Amino acid sequence: MSKSNNHSQNLFTNEITTTKKNKHITRKSITIRGENLTIQDFVKVARHHHPVELSHDDVVCNRMAQSVNIIDNVVKASLPLYGVTTLFGGLANRVVSSEFAVELQNNLVRAHKAGAGSIMPLESIRGAMLLRANAHLIGASGIRRQWDERLVLFLRKDVTPLVPEFGSIGASGDLIPMSYIAAAISGVDETVQVDFQGEKISAPEALARLELKPELYNAKEGLAMLNGTSVMTASAAHACYDFYILMAVTLHVHAMALQALTASNQPFHPFLHKIKGHYGQIDVADILLELIDGSTMIYDALDGKLTKSSGEALVQDRYSLRCCPQFLGPIVETMYDITQIIEIEMNSANDNPLIDTNTGKVYCGGNFLGEHVALAMDRLRQVIGLMAKHLDVQVAQLVTPEFKNGLPACLVGNRARQVNIGVKALQICGNSIMPVLLFLGTSITDKFPTHAEQYNQNINSMGQMSACLARQSISTLCQHLSICLLVCVQALDLRANIIEKETNYDARPLLSENTRRVYEAVRLIINVPIDRKRPYIWDDGEHALDEHIARVAENLIGNENGPLYKLFSLTIMDSLHCADPGANQTHQPQGHEEQVAGVNIYKTGQGKSAIVLFTDIFGYTFINTRKLADRFANDTGTTVLIPDYFHGDPMNPTIPNYRDLLPDWLKRHPTTEACEIADKFISTIKGHYESIQVIGFCYGAKVVVYLITHPELSSTIKAAIVGHPSMLVKEEAKQIRRPILFLCAEIDHIFTPDIEEYFEKELATSGFGTFLKYPGTVHGFIVRPDGSPQVNQQSEKAVQDAIEYFKKNI
Repeated sequence: MSKSNNHSQNLFTNEITTTKKNKHITRKSITIRGENLTIQDFVKVARHHHPVELSHDDVVCNRMAQSVNIIDNVVKASLPLYGVTTLFGGLANRVVSSEFAVELQNNLVRAHKAGAGSIMPLESIRGAMLLRANAHLIGASGIRRQWDERLVLFLRKDVTPLVPEFGSIGASGDLIPMSYIAAAISGVDETVQVDFQGEKISAPEALARLELKPELYNAKEGLAMLNGTSVMTASAAHACYDFYILMAVTLHVHAMALQALTASNQPFHPFLHKIKGHYGQIDVADILLELIDGSTMIYDALDGKLTKSSGEALVQDRYSLRCCPQFLGPIVETMYDITQIIEIEMNSANDNPLIDTNTGKVYCGGNFLGEHVALAMDRLRQVIGLMAKHLDVQVAQLVTPEFKNGLPACLVGNRARQVNIGVKALQICGNSIMPVLLFLGTSITDKFPTHAEQYNQNINSMGQMSACLARQSISTLCQHLSICLLVCVQALDLRANIIEKETNYDARPLLSENTRRVYEAVRLIINVPIDRKRPYIWDDGEHALDEHIARVAENLIGNENGPLYKLFSLTIMDSLHCADPGANQTHQPQGHEEQVAGVNIYKTGQGKSAIVLFTDIFGYTFINTRKLADRFANDTGTTVLIPDYFHGDPMNPTIPNYRDLLPDWLKRHPTTEACEIADKFISTIKGHYESIQVIGFCYGAKVVVYLITHPELSSTIKAAIVGHPSMLVKEEAKQIRRPILFLCAEIDHIFTPDIEEYFEKELATSGFGTFLKYPGTVHGFIVRPDGSPQVNQQSEKAVQDAIEYFKKNI
């Protein structure tokens, strides 16, 4: 590993090995509860067919039942309520008597079966079903739990309604596409078709096979099914996930081009990017430096050399090479931001009207308007176009005599054959695709019809169409990246032969480890073995290049068991974890281990008040963490407890290449499970101490925020601290109602500036939050300082600030 910051490297290294033929093998079930559903878990269910179940938590069940009771009372009292005792939209001035409340809802479902076009991808429909159930579990929609049980059963049994692509303007939600899903699980309409484990049958027949009876929707329930953003958000979530993968591919292509052009590594020196300050730029520089680390093709100038050795070479590389971090950094930041937006929407109540079960009041509004999703997908398509234009320039440099640093023109293999034209056709094909991606990057959100639905829906988002275009952009970018990878393989073969003085076209010994794996995977996919005696393309016409383009493109996001998919696939939240153990520390623990509530703990101190420390991924045995616990106990006079919520399976930084194991480890230890353990642990100890405070670092910060927003446990927690937190989402800020101190790194790509600013603003309004920032630090600096004097000093200051905060709140 290079000495550059490598925290974001995990963004591009996770491996998913699930295959379609094995999609019904035993996997851990995903539990939904109306909150904290991640894109990671969404894709597991919607694409990879992991089982899903509804939460049986009493709070979740009770709030759903209460919302239904409130609607029932409205109907019984014949009170005017939009969509329940009135018609819809521009016809909402027409009152419907209570005796027609059920017919109104079922007519709504039937009337909106008016879609057009091709059937949507099944994974998008499955995703919409998952998100609709998740939204209902919030308990604000007035729908019975049995409908969500049907949605989940359909998902578990691989039964998917067939939904046309066109029909949603993203204003009153996705009315038309959702009507097909609602009709399918109701099972009363013979014309509704489903995919039943690969077989096309009618919805009533599907219900019969599932041993279910046709069912009618009660008051408000049809509206609760149709009137939301679930379809567009599902399409957007898939696009986000795939974009992460293709961003990883893109950075590897740039790393390969840098090597083929013998570029300098100096433009990626951390100094340059730290003093600019944009976290996306810092991430890209860090990743590229990591990706080219160990390559003998790269001109090594990290020590500050001013020029390359050759008098003919440019002192600096051209912009498309040298400015990769500055160009791609904003795109990475956009990627993070879009993911945040989509995950918030995934966990939102987005129909109308909505019920406040705490007060019994019903509110009419417009949460169904999908503007957040629409604008996010517009932005996604725009940055995809920019990525393609940048890639197109890199290919042009590789093939053009004036810019290629000694490579043959058009990367011709056998120059003795006068008619060879090399990769010219590959470049032209890429040139044809790039403008299309730029065109697809134009906005659709501003082109909404102002006259929709009797001028009632006179502003609308076009969110579903924006997400569908994003899917098209993703698919097209795969083709473009495939071409770029093939060109890079040829360029690297030829560069290797130049360096080896015309004796060896095998580039593997000269490449960095990260790009070598990609180079090998491409050769494996196209079935052209690496050969010392000849490059990928020796003579024109010896390969079917169109077949090679298709094979590589299919491997990027379409082939779950393919070599490239394994290299580049990832899960969204797994990408946002820090995994640097910091400098080695020594310490003789002062406490002991025991067991509480079925969980092993480290216990230190003998105070009457307790501090519970929730750890990062390295767990309760990590010496740095125990050293901190002993310090807190000694300096505050409290008892400090560290529960082992990883069940003796922490991430072990002493294992070679442990970072590669992190994604699978995180799958075994989701934060939802850690929160459940913390819930039980706090409930057990709360009667044994005069007061309880909590502190969490990185992974553990998520647990701390869970506890202080828990409706029953939050009152138990007197005060809380989080240090360099991970996985927090903006919506959690509004839920915090206990004092909390944030100890923040100056540069943190995980607790990003926009998230931090949002938390700070929300908690300034509520008065519960205090934020401290430590200059010259990065994520992980408190528990895992890197040993440098400045970071050690700031780490110590943060520890002392935590101690003073604890003392004040004991």
